[in-house]
Parts: sequence; C-alpha cells; structure tokens
Amino acid sequence: MGYRLGSAGAMTAAADALAADADSADPEQAMLAHYTRAAALAFGGDWAAARVAGLRAVDLPERAPSLRDEPRHLVTAVLVPGWAGEPDLVRGYLDRRMDGARARGALGVLPLALSLIAGGAMALGEHQLAYAWAGEAVELGTELGYVADLAYSYEVLAFEQAARGLHAEAAAGLAEARRLADRADISAGAVHAHLVEAFAALCRGDLDTVVRVLEGRIAVDGGRLPRGDYPLGVAPELVEAYLGLGRRDDAAALAGRHAEANRDSPVPEIRAHVARLDGVLAADDAAAEAAFEVAYELHADPFGTARTRLLHGARLRRAGRRVAAREQLRAAAAGFDALGMDGWTSRATAELAATEQRPRPARATATSSPRRRPGSRCWSPADCPIATLPRHCSSAPVRSSTM
Repeated sequence: MGYRLGSAGAMTAAADALAADADSADPEQAMLAHYTRAAALAFGGDWAAARVAGLRAVDLPERAPSLRDEPRHLVTAVLVPGWAGEPDLVRGYLDRRMDGARARGALGVLPLALSLIAGGAMALGEHQLAYAWAGEAVELGTELGYVADLAYSYEVLAFEQAARGLHAEAAAGLAEARRLADRADISAGAVHAHLVEAFAALCRGDLDTVVRVLEGRIAVDGGRLPRGDYPLGVAPELVEAYLGLGRRDDAAALAGRHAEANRDSPVPEIRAHVARLDGVLAADDAAAEAAFEVAYELHADPFGTARTRLLHGARLRRAGRRVAAREQLRAAAAGFDALGMDGWTSRATAELAATEQRPRPARATATSSPRRRPGSRCWSPADCPIATLPRHCSSAPVRSSTM
C-alpha cells in the first residue's frame, strides 16, 4: 500500500518490520528484505544506499535455482532494478521470467507485472512498448476482474492515448482508473492518476485543468512525483500551462523555485528540465540559446528532448528566426513521430507550418493504435478481438523486443 500511495513513511515501516523478522540465511526472505529496504530508501531519496540493497535483491534470486524463475516474485523482479537506480538490468531477465510465468499458467501475477513493465517502458522513453504492454495489462486484468492493479494500467494507457491525440479514449480510461481506485480505496493518494490527468489535459489544451490539478499536487506534497524524489516535479507542465494562460509572472516564480530545488540534482533529466525552463523564460535570445543547448546535452528521454525542441522552435519562431525555428521544429516532429505520439507530432507540425514551411512526411502512415512488438501480440480493439483466457495460458512467448 505504501508503494501505491507513494508513502516513504509506510515503505520504511514495512522495511523495518520485514528486516526484524526475516531469516538472512533464507534466500527468499533475504531477497524480499533487501527489495523492501531498497524501495524504502529510494522513496526517501537515498539512492546510493538503495542501489546497494537493490543490487542484492537482483542478484539473490538469479543465483538461487528455486527463485530464479519463480512466478510469485515476477513483480519484485520487475521493480527492483528501478530501486537500484539501474532499470536497464531488467532487460537481462524480463523475457525469460515472463515466458516462464506464462508457461506455468501463472495468470494472477501477469496483470500487475504487465502494468509495471508498461510504466517502466514509459519511464525509459520506449512509448511504443508502453502502449502495447499497458493495453495487454488492461485486457488481461479485465478478464481476471482485477481492481487496484488495473487502475494503474488504465493510467499508463491513458497517458499514451493522450499523447497520441486520442482524447476521448484517454478520458474514458482515466474515468475507469478513478472508478477502480475508488473501489480499492486508494483514490486520495493516487498521485500518478493526478499527474496523468494533468498531462492529458495539457495534450488537449485544457490549461485550466492542468493548473487546477498540479497546483493541488503542490498544496498536498510539494508537487513531488510518486516516488517523492523530484521536488516540484510538476513544474515543467505547470509552467507551460501558466505561459499558455498569459500568467508569465507565475511561470517565472515557479520556474525559479524549481531551479533552486533541482539545479544540482544528481539526475541529468531533471537538470535538463531546469535548463528547458531557463530557455523558455530567458530574457534575451543568447541566454535562451545557451540554456536550450545545456538541456540537449542533459536529456536522455527522447520525449523530453522532443518537447524541448518544440519549445525552443516556438521561441525562435516568435523571435522571427524562421530558419533556425524550422530546424528545431522538424527535429521535434521527427522525435514525436518516432515515438508514435501523433498528437504531439501534430502540434510540432502546426508550429512548423506557422513558419510557412510544410513538414516533411516522417513515415508512410500514422496509426493511433498500439504498435506490435515484433513476434508478439498487441492490444487494440481495431487490431484484435478480446482474447480468451487460454490465449494467456499459452506457452508462446510475448517478447519485449527492447525492454
């Protein structure tokens, strides 16, 4: 429950209780104790200590034959590399563990695992995979009657739908996520749902909703992201909304607070957000250019990079620098297109059109349904019918391709 609600205190209490009772000589108990401690430390912002505990939790089951492919610990295996600060470690065993769970017909663990994999893919900038995994999680979770786990799946799916310009679908998914969260009695602390609601509103241009939701998050917890390790993490979206509403003074004040809290963050992507806001709000063009260049050097997230290029290009266009604006806007459109984010691609191409140049076609056809993972199933009402339970019992693997 502490994980669902983003509560560092609840996670620490759980880790302390487990550490007091766990038998360190038992690989399973030791693994769970290290996992819970790593999660609690990460929630509290102590990533150096979380890494030590997390890597132990990754290593123990890989060395213990009885745990290596145990479906009961699939979700733990999916989550723990993130707590260790090395999410890419999951690529080393994800396919093997997922195939093993499917081969054993361990349906009960799959909806949450699929949901978390989708969230991880989204965090790693692999939005095509996130869309597909979240869709499969919704499909299977619905068949099994899941509630709380399914709420998060709907939220991830809604994020991806909103980015693709599928606003009605995203709204319906968020409504279902809220309904399920109410049933599970976790709505009050459902931070992720609020962030997705704000993002979906930003995608459809409903800036008043962005402001209402994100100012509410700042009032509740300082605008931190669910794990609590990014103070004023809502600022990039909220600054954009303020500027869109003509509230430049509010935007500048919030960006200043965000910079003060995060300019020395150990996370390069967070520092990239600081630099992006510096560029958007800079008083002169030279300072803006310097700030945007810093952001590009720091970005690792392709979606973040494309968003920065869109804002950079828009600023250049407004300054009358059309040739330079086109360079950034073409790059932004290509970046969004590569991620399948058709709604954002349209935004970038509209900005490019305002420079009086037509965008270059980036791919032959655009699709608003989840891309297939090579050799895998996909979820989309247009692509495949609602599957039956035996499909999920099959030993045929669903490959993550790049996850």
